[in-house]
Formats: sequence, C-alpha cells, structure tokens
Amino acid sequence: MNLGQELKGLVRNVGDLVDSIAGIRAHVETGMGSLPVAAGKLEKVTGETESATQHLMDVLDGLNANDKEAAEILSKMASLPGSGAEMGAILGKLSEMVDKNQAAHMRMFEILQFQDLTAQQINHVNSLLEKIELELNAILGAFGETGGSAITAGKAFDESATYLRAPQAQAEVDSLIRDIKKGRA
Repeated sequence: MNLGQELKGLVRNVGDLVDSIAGIRAHVETGMGSLPVAAGKLEKVTGETESATQHLMDVLDGLNANDKEAAEILSKMASLPGSGAEMGAILGKLSEMVDKNQAAHMRMFEILQFQDLTAQQINHVNSLLEKIELELNAILGAFGETGGSAITAGKAFDESATYLRAPQAQAEVDSLIRDIKKGRA
C-alpha cells in the first residue's frame, strides 16, 4: 500500500467534496433569493383577486338595489286603479323577471366565495415557502451563514379549502339569503 497515493486520493476526494458543498451552497443561496419573489407574487395575486372580487360585489350590490326598487315600483303599479287583467299579467311577468334576477345575483355572490378559498390556498403555499425558507436557512447555518427571513409569516388559512365543498358549508348563508330575498319581494 502506497501511503502517498492514498493521501493524494483522499485530498482529491476532499477537494471534490468541497466543490460539491460549494455547489450546494450556491443553489441554496439562489433558492433563498427566489423565495421572497415567489411569496410576493402570490400576495399580489391574492390582493388583485380580492380587489376584483370586491368590485364585482359592489356591482352586484347595485343590481340588488335596482331589483328591490323595481319590485317596489311593480308592486305600486299593480295597485293603481284601472290596472286590468292584461296589465296584471305584464306586471306579473316583470315581477318574475325581477325575482329571477335577484336569485341570479345572490348566486353570483355565492360563487364569488372562490376568492376567499383561493386566498386560503395561496396562504397555504406561502406557509410552505416559509417552511422551505427555514430549512434553507438551516442549511446555510451549517455553512456558518444566516439567510434571514424574507417571507412574512402569520397568515391564517385552511389548507383544505375548496369551492367544491363550499355549498355544503354554506347552508346557513343560503338560509340567510333566502330570508333576505323574502324580505325584498
């Protein structure tokens, strides 16, 4: 056994190991730089979705107010003297249309729940990114460096939130909406 060759082989192996560690370190540092960008993009998506949803809900509120006003006008017209059967039929059809519009607007409010569910899922992804960041920081710590924390923590979420299950969980809201509709008719 040649001790010199063994030592040269060991030094080569250590050199290769150091090169591998340096490569891993570079990948970890690159990943650490990407995490805040990804988290920021997800937060932007959540904010934009919330904003668009709020605008849609404002429009729906306006349409619901119009429906209520139209129903009141139709009710007044039906009680006017001289309203014959033909006028009653026309007013009845218009009243049905208003009711259908109210139901459609309420359904649209229900559908807009997707935004909250989307936000829940995005917050879950952010929490996963935070976990990855912590793990990468631990790896950097092994190299004697600290990466800090670039992702904001503390957002609440339901990781299993899904629109497909929402109708089952919305029985109470549906009941409330039916009560509101009855009050507006």
